[in-house]
Amino acid sequence: MAKKRNYALNPPANLTELNKDSMLDYVIGLNDEKELAWFIDLLDNNKEMKEYKFDTKDGKHKKGDPLEGYNLPPIRKAFARRYFPSLLEKKTKKQIDNFEKRVEEIRKQLKK
Repeated sequence: MAKKRNYALNPPANLTELNKDSMLDYVIGLNDEKELAWFIDLLDNNKEMKEYKFDTKDGKHKKGDPLEGYNLPPIRKAFARRYFPSLLEKKTKKQIDNFEKRVEEIRKQLKK
């Protein structure tokens, strides 16, 4: 289980630091019914059915049994888009292709 974190005091540095429990705590901490309804709706729209990958130790579930969970990547993106948009900004810019510039310079020199 992911470690719970208070995003108001310690904001996430990247998307992978967002976990379900901490996101829920953050939205509850906003004390806004509309925000809480938005988050619950987001969770409801991102449920998915999987299968257990292994038999459970207690024997209650076998490999292949249905397992309902949440599709976390789209939840993280929507949460970040709403509350931490800086997490979605690309940190590195694509470097200008120096090869193409050099080829253009050589073509200009050859045309002289």
